[in-house]
Parts: sequence; C-alpha cells; structure tokens
Amino acid sequence: MRIEEKLILNELRELNVRVNLVNVDNISLRLDEEGEDLGIVLVRLMSHVKAGLIARVLNIHGIMTINKGLAIENSWNKAIAIAILARTGISVVPSRLLLSTNPQYDGINYPVVIKPIHGSWGSW
Repeated sequence: MRIEEKLILNELRELNVRVNLVNVDNISLRLDEEGEDLGIVLVRLMSHVKAGLIARVLNIHGIMTINKGLAIENSWNKAIAIAILARTGISVVPSRLLLSTNPQYDGINYPVVIKPIHGSWGSW
C-alpha cells in the first residue's frame, strides 16, 4: 500500500468511516446486472486502465465512486485532458496531437517536446 493510501485510510478511520479494502485482482464484477451495494467507492489502482474500467462499470450500475471512471480516463490521456482544459478556458501549453511519426507534414516548428498520450513518470 502506497503512503497516500495509508494516509487516506487513517483519515477515514479517524472519521469512523467503515472501510472495506478490496484487491481488484480477487473480484469479479457483474456486467449484465447490478451487483451488491458497495456504498461509496474510492478507486486506487496503479493501472489506469483497470482503474478507469472498474470505475466506469461501477458508475454504469449506479455505484458512486469518488473518482468517476470518465474522469480517470480523461485525465490519463494527455491529448483528451489538454483538449478539455483548453475548451474550459484553462491555459495550456500549445499542443498538437500527432498520429504519424512522419514530421514532414505536421506543421510544427521544431525543436519541440514530444510526449506519448499515455504514461507518467517517464514510462508508458
């Protein structure tokens, strides 16, 4: 368990909130019908793919998650996150989405920083 999860857990316990820790690798979620009432879920996974998927399935079935599945997916994809931020009037670094590795026709004045749309901490 990472330090931030320990801190969250300690704060919840101090507030007398009943917490049930679940390892998602040891569960299955019903897709065809609503499952049990889980209360409010805080999704904390290292895998953004798993986190977004689990939160989206829970949200579809009416289960409240503190971090919504769509928000997890939007924040993990840099292209979508930048487009959303710019659309809402938040200043962002001038950015382009390149779908080709051929820089000849992309209209960009080099040098630039090129980043993958997924990944963090230098890995993807």
